[in-house]
Parts: sequence; structure tokens; C-alpha cells
Amino acid sequence: EGYEYDESNYAKEIVAESSGVYHEIVPTAEQFVSDLPELIYALDEPVAGPGLFPQYRVSKLARENVKVVLGGQGGDEIFGGYARYLVGYLEQALKGAIFETNEEGRYLVTLDSIIDQLPMLKQYRPLLSHFLSRGLFDNMDERYFHLIDRTHDLEHTLSPDFLSTFDRRQIFEDFQKVFNHPDTLSYINKMTHFDQKTLLPALLQVEDRVSMMVSLESRVPLLDTRMLIL
Repeated sequence: EGYEYDESNYAKEIVAESSGVYHEIVPTAEQFVSDLPELIYALDEPVAGPGLFPQYRVSKLARENVKVVLGGQGGDEIFGGYARYLVGYLEQALKGAIFETNEEGRYLVTLDSIIDQLPMLKQYRPLLSHFLSRGLFDNMDERYFHLIDRTHDLEHTLSPDFLSTFDRRQIFEDFQKVFNHPDTLSYINKMTHFDQKTLLPALLQVEDRVSMMVSLESRVPLLDTRMLIL
């Protein structure tokens, strides 16, 4: 998605601290084209997201050196690592601040006033602005649904006739059943619960199929029961 998402520097720091051996690969478009038929066959069913290709390439490299690896799947869903969790948390905080500083219909606390005081948030300004513009004061389930909804992307790839068969109300109701299932008022807990029940299983399926393609055993220690009950 661009070099701004390159996390290789973090990998290098960890290797330096652990006295490990650093390996790096940069998958190419040509490799993607050549690998795609084999990946489709191995996955056996559609999956969301393009991560399976680089994951396959990393697994292939790992298998040249080891037979078993420890993966980090589940870390984002358990420890709140996705940027959208931060956006959701900030959105809740901003909502509370706006309510508390409402004077005669004029809000003293705004998104700009908060970001100006916290430079680290500037990179999230577009995402925050988009999120907040779609309903700062909506219910939690409506706000998170707006945040993760990607159906507008389908307008560029699917025909209008096919799109007309989508029942958006039913889709949202199905989403609500999972999102509102945990008996908690915590927005973060609801978000992570939803992703653990929906997104994570798909990621684990990719993890399993891609690693098995190269006879590599991939274990996910962060999803050990003893970790989950902490």
C-alpha cells in the first residue's frame, strides 16, 4: 500500500535486540500473477484482503530455513492494534469533550483543537474527519458499521443489477447481532469482539492454508486460551 506502511525498521530493531538473522523480501507484480492460480486453488474459497500473497512469500522464505514458525495473528484483535480502534477511542473521547464544553450551542472542543494539541494524531486526521462526518452522535453499532463498511467500493466492480440485490438493512442487522452481543458498554470491547468473531477467523484460514502450501507449521501463541482469559 506504499512505503508509509513499511514496518521493516521495526523488524530490524527486534533482530538487533535478539541477535537474530534478518531476512527481507520484496514481492513483485510478476510473482503475484504467477502465484495467484496456485493461491486460489489452495484457499478453496474467497477471502477478504490481499495479504495472502505477501504472507505466502514470507512463508515460502521461512520454509527454506525452518519447519515451524510463531505467528502474530490475533495480536491486533486482542490488544487493540488496528488504527480504527484508536479512531473509535478518540471519537468517544471527542464526543464526551464536546458534550462537556457545549456552551449555548457552540462547541469549544473540536477535532482540530484536539489534533493541534496532539501532533501524533495528525496522520489520522483524514480517517477521523471521515469517521466523524458520518455521525458523531450515532449509536456505537452504527458508527462502527460506517467505519468498516466497504460496500461503496463495490460500486466500481459490480453491476447495478447485482448491487440491487443487496439488502443493506439485513446486512446491518446481521452485523448488530455480533457487535452488540457482549454485555458491555465499552466501545473498544465491542469493536474487538466483533473482529475476533468475524475478521480473525478469515485471517486464520489464510494463515493455515498459505503455510500448509509450503509444508510450514505456523502456530499462533497469542490466541492460546491462557492469553485470551487474561
